[in-house]
Amino acid sequence: MRYYTLFFITLIILGSLYAKGTKPLQKDRTFNELESIDNPELQAELETLKREFDQQRQAIVDRYEIQIENLKNERKNKINVVRKDFAERRKVLFKKYGVKRVKPDKVNINESNNSLEKSMPIQPDLNSKKTRKNIKKKEIK
Repeated sequence: MRYYTLFFITLIILGSLYAKGTKPLQKDRTFNELESIDNPELQAELETLKREFDQQRQAIVDRYEIQIENLKNERKNKINVVRKDFAERRKVLFKKYGVKRVKPDKVNINESNNSLEKSMPIQPDLNSKKTRKNIKKKEIK
């Protein structure tokens, strides 16, 4: 049963990642009348025109995606510059007032879990049959 749920969760995650990577273009209503035309020559010309339109539209979308990506990188870099500037100013203030910054100790995760397990008493599972039988036996005595 665990394997089935793990399998389905994996499928859902992979499906969402796959769908996230592909962005379908919205259908443009410029060429909606294409299906209702009976003249084959006109329909062929309109098909070529539609393909050309789709190519130019995709080129515009691609250019803007590149510009957006560049703007995001620029924003990230500016934020990092501001962050470094404020870190320096904070250091100067600590130095000016003679306060030493207390850095928290880095704790190994495994050690902290072991210490928690040792300090916490183990509670019995009251829903198991064995525990209920033992409790009844103790109550009878």
